Amino acid sequence: MSRQKNLIIAGVALLILIGGYFGATAYKKAQIDKQAEQYKSLYMTEIDTKKVTRLELPLKGVILERKGETWSSPVEALGVQLDQEEIKSILWSLCNMRYERVADENPKDLGPFGLANPKARVILTLEDGSKVELLGGEKTPTGMGYYGKKAGESKVYILPSYPGERLYVSLTDFRDRKLPSFNPDEVERLTLVHGNTRISIEPKPSTGVQESSFTTHIITSPYKLPRGVDSQAFNKLVTSLGKLRIKDFVSDKPTSLAQYGLDKPEYEIYVKAKVKEKVKEKEGEKEVEKEVKKDVTLHLLMGKEAAKTGPEWEKNRVFAKLKDSPTVFLIEDIRSDIAVKPFDLIDKFAFIINIDKVDKLQIDYLGARHIGEIKREKVTVTEKDKDGKETKREETKETFLFDGKEVKAEKFKDLYQNCIGLIIEAELPPGGKAAGKAEVTLEFHLNDPAGKIQRVQYLPFNRDFYALSREGTVEFLVSKRQVEKIAESLKKVTEP
Repeated sequence: MSRQKNLIIAGVALLILIGGYFGATAYKKAQIDKQAEQYKSLYMTEIDTKKVTRLELPLKGVILERKGETWSSPVEALGVQLDQEEIKSILWSLCNMRYERVADENPKDLGPFGLANPKARVILTLEDGSKVELLGGEKTPTGMGYYGKKAGESKVYILPSYPGERLYVSLTDFRDRKLPSFNPDEVERLTLVHGNTRISIEPKPSTGVQESSFTTHIITSPYKLPRGVDSQAFNKLVTSLGKLRIKDFVSDKPTSLAQYGLDKPEYEIYVKAKVKEKVKEKEGEKEVEKEVKKDVTLHLLMGKEAAKTGPEWEKNRVFAKLKDSPTVFLIEDIRSDIAVKPFDLIDKFAFIINIDKVDKLQIDYLGARHIGEIKREKVTVTEKDKDGKETKREETKETFLFDGKEVKAEKFKDLYQNCIGLIIEAELPPGGKAAGKAEVTLEFHLNDPAGKIQRVQYLPFNRDFYALSREGTVEFLVSKRQVEKIAESLKKVTEP
């Protein structure tokens, strides 16, 4: 009997536990659903953005009107460009203005909330002609929100910092802050002017002597002869320019550019690029996505560091403007990224060209002349596969000659490598001159373009350096220890 009683008690306890569990779970779910429902309903405005045709900021003198999918404003006539995506984003926040709680259902005095004389007014006009006016007041004591209300209603709401801050927008927030963007491989021309130095870079021509085959661009200024551009340095420079964005607008009608340092800009930058862009086009009844190339140009002037002109300006900003626009704006201070010297941008090979383009190399070294030649002929090679089937292919057979005698390909190529591997180590100093006639002359007889001869000479400059001469122009220095390696290779090339 006692055992049966214990079983009954245990069963009742189990039922109570099970009931308690499901009861607690149901209660918790009901609470969550209630909170979710409350959160869903915490909106000061619930408006379909597609029904808004006009947005007005009376205290800021801003009017935006929608025609179709595009928003416009009278200020566009003054050269102001609007950011359509940002307008839609701000409008969505205004039409779905969430609040945290009601501060007062029916306040007798709006003064304490900063709503007697609102700090912000937004008027939304709908398709049916009706209007919704939103008012913004002071920040809450915590500084984490704002007081707001709808005109014509008594309730005062506490709005969170976001989206509450959207009530306080101005024309600047609707403006397009984008500057032309591009990647290094899309740039066709670049000019950078700093002080008296003008750096000009353009695409490497597709014809003529194709030295520096590993680069796509040449630098044409300030040097007298074009030189290949160092790809890594070029990419770093262009990347800093290609991602620029306007941080803030300063003045659309500046009375003077001098106060911004833009009357005599510290930097003038011109970039022309052909950027890739995806567009949708109709082909019959189908809409297809295609990649097209679009010409973009950035002509930017950079002036003073903003923070040095007054405490009101944020640090790490410089004044800037587009060449053909009066508007002055702020951009990130990238001067350290673009403070490059011409020498930093060039590839440092004295003269480098693929051996396949050379038929003959004449070396005059300290009075002795040596001739290296590469004889090439087409030969037919017959090969058999694993089944014994023969196939024929044509290949080029090379014979390497030095001073009329055949030499090993490896020895010849080592000599050639030392002739084209010489590295420029410095610019010729201002007023510097060569101290005599060439001690080493290299003549490259090319087959592409056929008959072209490229002459590279090394003239004594001082105890440690030669002055590099190309086409009679002397602009750079090469250390003597590098050139002396040619002499070592000359001795080895005829060794067995």
